[in-house]
Amino acid sequence: MSKEHADALRSARGRLVDSRRELAIALAKPFARADTEQCRKNIIEVQATIRAIDEALKDEEGLASKLNGLPSPPPIAPISA
Repeated sequence: MSKEHADALRSARGRLVDSRRELAIALAKPFARADTEQCRKNIIEVQATIRAIDEALKDEEGLASKLNGLPSPPPIAPISA
């Protein structure tokens, strides 16, 4: 796995986790129909993207192992933040 690719994925993931936390704070505020619905949609999209990045990181690790002639690493649980 290219260190640069993995670092970029981890950095993107960190930013998305920050966004998810901000959205959670917004969702916890008193109900404002339009804002709340948009926050819900956004948090779902952000979480789906975090999962996609987790999968991409696992894929990168598997590719690196194959390129180095090593067995693929065992599956890892998604990082929760």
